[in-house]
Amino acid sequence: MADLGAFGKVNLSQLGSLGRVNVASIGSINKIQVVSSVPDSISLDVDYLYFYQDGVPQASGSVYVTASGSWYAKTISLGYGIFFTPYPPSGTTSTNVSITCDYYDPTSGTRSGRIRFWRGSVYADLTVYQVDYM
Repeated sequence: MADLGAFGKVNLSQLGSLGRVNVASIGSINKIQVVSSVPDSISLDVDYLYFYQDGVPQASGSVYVTASGSWYAKTISLGYGIFFTPYPPSGTTSTNVSITCDYYDPTSGTRSGRIRFWRGSVYADLTVYQVDYM
């Protein structure tokens, strides 16, 4: 057997039975199986939320995020600026996210925006509406 200089000049033939191991007889090493990771997935229990002009939700001010791992939320203006906030803005598991909405003194009717929840390369959208009546 060859000399392993980095290991203090240990000669494998001097290791008794280890020096006589036939690598070809170790079949399981030649059959390594690679397990793929879980595909990215994310979903929401609702597609939209409505708020009154004073920022109070009409029904619920939250959304349940179901994700296959870490996720984050990105707010998107649909021409009215960002008037809503998700909390928490990111997570490592599926969780309930509360949405708060600013006060609105309506001059142009209902306004809307979007929160995009990302998990890796996939996303789910929540549209937020704030109506101009109480």
